[in-house]
Amino acid sequence: MQPDLNLLSEWRMLWRHRYYILACVAGACITTYILLQPFVYKPLYLSTASFSPPELGTNYKLYGDMAPTFYDAGEEDDVDRLAGALRTDTAMYTMVHRFSLIDHYGVRDEDPRRQHKWLRTEYEDNVQVEITRYATIQINVYDTDPALAARIANAYIAYADSFTEAATHRRASVLALQRSLTDLESRRDQVRSAPAAAGTARELETLSQEIAELYTRYTQQKHALAAQPTLISVTGYATTANYPTRPNKPLILLTVALATSLAASLAFVVAERARR
Repeated sequence: MQPDLNLLSEWRMLWRHRYYILACVAGACITTYILLQPFVYKPLYLSTASFSPPELGTNYKLYGDMAPTFYDAGEEDDVDRLAGALRTDTAMYTMVHRFSLIDHYGVRDEDPRRQHKWLRTEYEDNVQVEITRYATIQINVYDTDPALAARIANAYIAYADSFTEAATHRRASVLALQRSLTDLESRRDQVRSAPAAAGTARELETLSQEIAELYTRYTQQKHALAAQPTLISVTGYATTANYPTRPNKPLILLTVALATSLAASLAFVVAERARR
């Protein structure tokens, strides 16, 4: 028949063997640190960049007929759409190719599907696109190279702006107006150099009026583009971190210490009860 459990006597037994238990805990922590140092304790540095899409009202006032058609559902939807674009494979592979992240992450594989899966898992663990409560987009990049983490985070600012520009066709509209203006001026020069004929004066007058109107629109939009070269509003550029952010070594060692102390205590209790 097993003896009844007496907490006081068990505690006294553990107290007598406290040095053995502490030795087990210390040995487990040291062993954990040595064995997991190349894997768990690889220092990761965090760099953060933050920005927001353009304000819809400002763009309509600034660009008039060139008002973006992409941002047309309000600020919250603007942020959601832009964040969704930054989470796509297109955005990921833009960064992957630019910074050679396949080799950097060590996920190169002969099977393209398996490589993509590993790359996506590793990338999402290190690069996070978040929407803050202030309706801004925050890019958090973790990497063993603090300078690389900052470059990747800031590259997202340029990518977000280029995506927004492509969606709004702002620069494309200016170029289209420039081409139309060039074509009209060429047509006017041809009419002027051709032999005079009936209706030539009227055609020249019409062309001159069209050129004047088009030139006004072109100069307005060109000046507006120069006044606001980027559409997104950058609230914070990423800087190189001086200290690692992950992992939390004390927390890992504390967990190991608690688990080892419980295991050692249980082992001594079982051994003592078996001896009795």
